[in-house]
Amino acid sequence: MSIDYTLFKPNGSPLRAKLNLKFVKYMTNKEAVELAKNQSSDISHIKKIKTSDTLQSLCFEVYGDGNYCTDVAFLNNLTSFRNLKPGINLVFSPLK
Repeated sequence: MSIDYTLFKPNGSPLRAKLNLKFVKYMTNKEAVELAKNQSSDISHIKKIKTSDTLQSLCFEVYGDGNYCTDVAFLNNLTSFRNLKPGINLVFSPLK
């Protein structure tokens, strides 16, 4: 972006400017919706557990905060969130 000031007040403050912009990427509305679909914390998510997953890391991935472990464990009827079984699906509800 570059700015070219074209009109000034008597005290020197700018009143009018021309901007030149150079765009480096364009994203269609469809692409933006697809990108946001998996990243929003205000929609439900279902995650399939892998061997390397921890509930805290999944909470951080979905909510941006790993402190929702007990809430997610309660929602999914988990007796222990320290030993997750690979292959099961966990539901992550929207934040309120």
